[in-house]
Amino acid sequence: MAAANTDKFKKLARRWVGSVGTGGVTDAVVTTVPLASATNLPTDTGVVAVIDRVDANGATTSDKEETVIGVVSGSNLTSCTRGAEGTAQAHDAGAVVEILFTNKGWGDLVDGILAEHSQAGAHTTDTISEKTSATGVTVDGVLLKDGGATLTSDLQVADDKDIKFASGAKIERDTGNLKLSGESGKDVLLAQNARARAYASANQENLTNGAVVQVVLDTESYDPGGDFASNEYTVPYTGYYLISAQVYLTSVVALKRYALFVKKNNGATILMEKSAHSGLADYLAIQSSDIIYLGAGDTIELYAHSNSGDNTVDVYGGAFERTWMSIHLLSV
Repeated sequence: MAAANTDKFKKLARRWVGSVGTGGVTDAVVTTVPLASATNLPTDTGVVAVIDRVDANGATTSDKEETVIGVVSGSNLTSCTRGAEGTAQAHDAGAVVEILFTNKGWGDLVDGILAEHSQAGAHTTDTISEKTSATGVTVDGVLLKDGGATLTSDLQVADDKDIKFASGAKIERDTGNLKLSGESGKDVLLAQNARARAYASANQENLTNGAVVQVVLDTESYDPGGDFASNEYTVPYTGYYLISAQVYLTSVVALKRYALFVKKNNGATILMEKSAHSGLADYLAIQSSDIIYLGAGDTIELYAHSNSGDNTVDVYGGAFERTWMSIHLLSV
């Protein structure tokens, strides 16, 4: 951030004494003060300089004293605020310039701290606003920390604590996820582990003809939230989920009908796809996918149906993962 004469936090320069440069300060309104030298003056913040507090012999000249706030540029103090303390006026070339611990400098420092801190040093309950011009990011809210919890750079809550907001909302741990709860009854996921995929690792033989049979999905491809177990997925959060599935059948009979079902809570069908083998009896892959609104706690299961006239049709399983189901949360 470039130095400015409005900086609340201004650096000093230890025991710095200089003088007004050639030409002097011609009147009470010019905003550039020439210096004989600016060596050792800070350039990354504004500077508070006192002119004519004393003369070249060290005698006090209180009627000439003026405090200015400006920015060092070359050998000049530029963009000056005149008469910050004392009276704005002209100063001769050679007039003494000092960097002192002034009322104005200290007052600005305290004002800057009190903008968002109490006299006890803690953040106040006023709105905390921080704008980063380079990214356009604005943080605007009241954040209260609960019992020593910390929020790390990868959005993980340390020490098993919740981060609470004054509104009553809070960021909390939930099965490895972070969620913002308490806002109009909604949970907003910050770290999204609501996803899983499982497949059949072995054949499921001799489907009962005419029956809708649950498919055994006994191996997980991934399940970071730990929500898939006993051939079914338990929905962790209410929201919109993409559900995709495939049942791969073997020993199918030509021109007979077969179907895939995805059911909720072992009852209601939420996805269905039917197919018939139109050629020689062999293999048949049935696929289906859709975006479904589900409630937290719902269970999702995959089923197969054979209407071949006999019980010889198998669900194909194995390393090629041809029978599977995947579920991903898209939004809440």
